[in-house]
Amino acid sequence: MLDAARVETGKLILTRRSHDLVAVVRDALESVRAGALSRGITVTTEGMDGPLERDIDPNRIYQVVANLLSNAIKFTPDNGQIEVVIARAPGGGALVRIGDSGPGIESGDEGRVFDRLYQSHANDAAVLGGLGMGLFISQQIVHLHGGQLSGGRSPLGGAEFTCQLP
Repeated sequence: MLDAARVETGKLILTRRSHDLVAVVRDALESVRAGALSRGITVTTEGMDGPLERDIDPNRIYQVVANLLSNAIKFTPDNGQIEVVIARAPGGGALVRIGDSGPGIESGDEGRVFDRLYQSHANDAAVLGGLGMGLFISQQIVHLHGGQLSGGRSPLGGAEFTCQLP
C-alpha cells in the first residue's frame, strides 16, 4: 500500500543505473522457483544467455518481474507451464514477456487489470489472494522507466504480460 501511495502522490523515486536486465529476471525467477516446483509448474526461459544492460532501477524492475511471475504461478494450474522471454526490442529497447497456461484474462478485463484495487471475478481470483495492487504498481513503475506494461492472451492459453523498456 505504501508503494501505491507513493505512486499516487508522485513520490515513488527510481534509483536508475546501468544494470543487467537478464540478471534481474534471473533473480526474480529464483525467488519464485520453489513455488512453481511445488506445484509441478514447468518454467521455460528464452533469451537469458547473455547480459542486456539497461538504465533501470534494478530493485523496482525486480519488483515488477517478481509480481508478474507470482501472478503467473498463482493462476497457473498444477502441472501447468510458464514461459519467460527476454528479447531486444526494435529501436534498442528490451522486452520481458511472461506467459502462462492458466485461465487467462477474462474478456473485457484486459484494460481493467491494471486498475488500482481491481480483481477479476473469474476463476475465483479473489479466493487466490491479493489486494489488486500488484499490476497497478507494476505498470506505474514501468511507466516511470519510460516503458509500457501490457497484458493479453499467451500462446500457452493463459495470460501474457509484456514489459517493454526503452
